[in-house]
Amino acid sequence: DRLAGSVPTVFLGLWSAMAAALGIATMLLAVVAVASRRRVWVVDLAASILATIAFSSVVERSVTGSWPALGDFVGFADRHGGFAPMRLALCATTLIISSPHLILPARRIGRWLMIAGTFSVIALGSTTPAGALTALLVASMSSATVHVMLGSTHARPNLTDVAASLRSLGVDATDLAITPIQPSGCL
Repeated sequence: DRLAGSVPTVFLGLWSAMAAALGIATMLLAVVAVASRRRVWVVDLAASILATIAFSSVVERSVTGSWPALGDFVGFADRHGGFAPMRLALCATTLIISSPHLILPARRIGRWLMIAGTFSVIALGSTTPAGALTALLVASMSSATVHVMLGSTHARPNLTDVAASLRSLGVDATDLAITPIQPSGCL
């Protein structure tokens, strides 16, 4: 509360806009995943959201002694009194789990939105810095668990998908092979 009270009130609109932008980006990613009919992405999203709700609920219970209320899932700035804001964890999870499915500029925008959204929920007084960090750790743990259990695309399509995409463009490619040295993704 002291940190939130020390932030000039002139920036409250900016912080609220950043928190809203994070939520909008999250919903947009979910819509794009479903609309693009990329089943792997949709399954990753659903599994990571369920894992985030479970992990976040257990963390909330172990820290505060009570289970999170239903309202904790929907608001950033409702001052629910919980430890880690569930909505921040869910938004961060969506951005992290979607990262391998996005092009590099979209991943960078997602990272900046996650950073800005995290600072904004702290500035709005929705959580403490420790609560925001915990929400990000829960999101990272949930996403990592899903990637380990279900695998990760690392934004690399398999050769069958590449051949099908090339055929749809009118290119009949033969003898496709994976390059032995490919750059791996960056964090």
